[in-house]
Amino acid sequence: MSRILTYASLLFTLAFYGCGNEKQTPVQNEKHHYSVEKTKVFSEFTRQNEESGQQSEEPFARVLSVAASGSTGNVYLLDADYKEIFVFDSLGNYLNSIKGGYGRGPGEFEFPREVAVDDHEKVYAYDYSLRRVTVFNPSGEVLNTITANISSKSIFVSDNEIWFSVLHSKRHKAASTGLTEDSFTFYIPVTDRDLEFEPGGNVANLGVDSKNQLIVASLIPGIWYKKVEDEFTMFGKDLIPDKKPVVNKDNISVGPGGTMGVGGLFEDKIGIVWREINLVNDLPELGLFRLEVFKETGEHIESIELPMKWANDVYFDQDNNIYFAVDDPIPSVEKYTVTESKE
Repeated sequence: MSRILTYASLLFTLAFYGCGNEKQTPVQNEKHHYSVEKTKVFSEFTRQNEESGQQSEEPFARVLSVAASGSTGNVYLLDADYKEIFVFDSLGNYLNSIKGGYGRGPGEFEFPREVAVDDHEKVYAYDYSLRRVTVFNPSGEVLNTITANISSKSIFVSDNEIWFSVLHSKRHKAASTGLTEDSFTFYIPVTDRDLEFEPGGNVANLGVDSKNQLIVASLIPGIWYKKVEDEFTMFGKDLIPDKKPVVNKDNISVGPGGTMGVGGLFEDKIGIVWREINLVNDLPELGLFRLEVFKETGEHIESIELPMKWANDVYFDQDNNIYFAVDDPIPSVEKYTVTESKE
């Protein structure tokens, strides 16, 4: 859930029943509304000077990926420039870091791109350059290194598999491999509409619904895939069906934007965050970020404008929070909480 931005390819039934014998009538046509509020900013971490022993607050350099633990609520921020993963508790208090450092040795990074956490608090870091996933325990000790000879922009870890979005593929959107082998199975064919929307190939995003089941979101805003009886099925709808890239006078293709993140909300809803990109005076201009709320069955409920202009990553946790890794005004991660009201 992350930035992929080049000039040639600018992307990146509620029913209630009472007790007793009296028959209850389900509530009909109940409307839901959603709002989003910034509730936390992660902008610095604590570093101890090795010589003096004194502690100081240090700013982030470039956070590219965010993940949160479903068991502890701890938040993990991967900073690509520090080559380090910073760990905070659910209240935003700094806990520790997993120091990879630069290199090709065990636990080291060249270009760490994605971080994920499993149900046992193991931390998985995908290195785009080294094409591998390093597995750490919560203290930062290396447990395993998994070859991942695949180009990806987001990962998801289940009990026995690692899932990858397949970056710029013209054949498939997602792939999975076991935790001990470099053998991939590919899923979800790229469609003609996908290639019309992004001629360079797939740029999917991975997330999970409220039941912790994998979701694969198309770059096309409003479309996602989820397994139904072991087969991936498409849900939602194309929210901008008439949009496609425009070629400017310099023969550069400017895309209309695309999905940045996907996840579950409020037990039976799906949230999709996407951004607009417009062509203004023959130059690309970043437009609005939006949160689209859908029923799990695919019906669109509401669209909400968001305040940021860019994000390196967008991550949904299991408690109706969305994390945005941003660079403006400073490198940081902004946490927004989604609330639901009924009328």
